[in-house]
Amino acid sequence: MYELVQAVFNGDEKTALHQLIYTLNASGKRYFLRNEILQAFADYCHE
Repeated sequence: MYELVQAVFNGDEKTALHQLIYTLNASGKRYFLRNEILQAFADYCHE
C-alpha cells in the first residue's frame, strides 16, 4: 500500500486523493479499516 500512496503523490492524482480524503473525513468517522478505505476508493472511482 505504501508504494501505491507514493505513486499517487508522485503522479498527477493528488487532487483525486485530496477529494477522496475529504469524502472520508466528511463521514465523521475517526478511524477506518483498510477495507473501508478501499471500498470508498472504489465508490469514488465509479462516481
